[in-house]
Amino acid sequence: MSLLLAAIFWSWSLAGHWALCAALVNRIHAIGMPRWIVKSCSLVGLILMPVGLMYWLFIGWRTQAMLFASQAQPLTSIWQFWREEFPLWQIYSCVLLPWMAFVAVIWARRKYPGDPVAFTHHSTVKKLNVADQADQPLCVGWFAKLCQFWPGNEVLRLHVEQHELPIPQLPPELDGLRIVHLSDMHFTGHISQRYFQLALQHVADLQPELIAITGDLVDAADCIDWLPETVGNLRAEHGIYYILGNHDSRTHNLGRIHRVLADVGIQDVGGGWKFAYPRGWPLLLAGNELPWLGPAADLRHAPVEWRGKPYFRVLLAHTPDQFGYAQRWNFPLMLAGHTHGGQIALPGIGPIFAPSYHGVRYAGGTFFQGGCVMHVSRGLSAELALRWNAPPEISLLKLVRGAAGTA
Repeated sequence: MSLLLAAIFWSWSLAGHWALCAALVNRIHAIGMPRWIVKSCSLVGLILMPVGLMYWLFIGWRTQAMLFASQAQPLTSIWQFWREEFPLWQIYSCVLLPWMAFVAVIWARRKYPGDPVAFTHHSTVKKLNVADQADQPLCVGWFAKLCQFWPGNEVLRLHVEQHELPIPQLPPELDGLRIVHLSDMHFTGHISQRYFQLALQHVADLQPELIAITGDLVDAADCIDWLPETVGNLRAEHGIYYILGNHDSRTHNLGRIHRVLADVGIQDVGGGWKFAYPRGWPLLLAGNELPWLGPAADLRHAPVEWRGKPYFRVLLAHTPDQFGYAQRWNFPLMLAGHTHGGQIALPGIGPIFAPSYHGVRYAGGTFFQGGCVMHVSRGLSAELALRWNAPPEISLLKLVRGAAGTA
């Protein structure tokens, strides 16, 4: 029994150490600091995870050796040994115990019976392997090709999803409005241009009235030239609107990205707002690219009505961390990306890493709080050509009048 209790203490504190490292990495990526600082701090956090495991294994081995040498069994002997041999670890572990309990309670609350902010709605999913449609390899470079054949990698397995979202504030004239939400294309060069051309062909089948793109289109400056032959081929009766994200800023060519997108008729709402008129009804689309690009749209000067009609508001934000901004400015609908569904989600546990102040809470899916419905896309690609249980996504959002339900 003493050994069992010691093993529980040991494993629980190790889990707390990993959870603390993951939480720090997630929050660091949510801060709009220079990339080298974010990468350096994240690297430290990721290194500490296996280092912690090795240290915990060393402690376990020393404890076993002590028990066999002394034939001591009482838990007090183990505790005394840890206090004398590993005093700092004992103090750190005592801090980790309540921390891990807090993490476990939060996780369980979201899993069973479900996150109270998660949004209940009708949806359908069409699963496609884009590689089956291609006449050429879609992964470029040795590392991307290696990732492609990693067991369970879903980087080319596209989900075309259709969601019916009840929104209480939706005007009757916009009932049934069809919006395609795209995000996080990440033109890096590691996934070929052909993948995006094939994937985006499925947008036309969804018959969108409007298309919204929520950032991270381009990672590499050389791939800016891909825009006309990819997103430039998209069509929607009432326009295509976009904002940029943190990866776009890394190209150091934001002006060129804006010019190329403008040339193909895609409208920028980053840091501002524009009106569209689906079905003749005013719809305001605003952009929030914080914390990397700013400022966010200032709606203090937006008209209360447009041509005598109350208008519907939609916020395009790159990160779900701007959910509070959407609620403060009374947006009934917010679209975001950035978190990639966690990109790697463990069976039964879910995602571990998501670059957000909220950790993995808004890694992907649809949420409702404060009168605002938020859809967080897993994105169409990623910087790293590796996905587990978080496949790439194209989403059609069909807006309908009705009470917003929660799980």
